[in-house]
Amino acid sequence: MNSLQDAFTRLRRVQSDFEAAKSAMTQEVAELRGLSGTRKNANDQAHGSCEMTYLMRLLSDFEGALTDIGPHLSTPRTFSDADGLSEKINAIGKPMGMEKSFRERVHRDVRELRNELMHGRRLGLRIDFDGAHRLMKEFLRACK
Repeated sequence: MNSLQDAFTRLRRVQSDFEAAKSAMTQEVAELRGLSGTRKNANDQAHGSCEMTYLMRLLSDFEGALTDIGPHLSTPRTFSDADGLSEKINAIGKPMGMEKSFRERVHRDVRELRNELMHGRRLGLRIDFDGAHRLMKEFLRACK
């Protein structure tokens, strides 16, 4: 398997794990119907925490995937530990001919998501798990 396929596999694995966790929680909610509002509120908070956890994992795997695919692209690029997500997105996207506006959108949305997650602002998220997953896959597809 090549590094780009590995990158897609990493994102698929996070998505699959998140879907399994959501399914288990949904089943628990179905079993809790009729219980107190306090218990339902706790379950809603658990759903939010679950999504935040998997969004953090998705971000981490996306950045790791960029680091891994860099050396194998038509214009190889290796990254140091000091290189951030912005440098990786631009260093990979620019030589691949990705439009500047697309690179900027990916960078902005991923940066804002990361910042919101790091500050624990679940309600302020502009992009949910599915949206983030789609955006990251779109970026990786453009690396072909």
